[in-house]
Amino acid sequence: MTNYLGKGHTVYLDNFYISVPLAEALFREKTGCVGTLRQNRRGNSKEVVKKKLKEGEVVWKKKGPVLVTNWR
Repeated sequence: MTNYLGKGHTVYLDNFYISVPLAEALFREKTGCVGTLRQNRRGNSKEVVKKKLKEGEVVWKKKGPVLVTNWR
């Protein structure tokens, strides 16, 4: 993957691989990422991923360049 870092590419990741710290690290390498998060992943905003939502509700939190959303 080293050949793709720093060139403005975006990586799409499965929830097994993605985490907030990884997204931050990729951003520092000028590489974007998109994916779904597991609730128990370290670095996740608990107030976003653990919140019980009603249908049509959205909650989000931004930390630097990383945006985490939860919707139902």
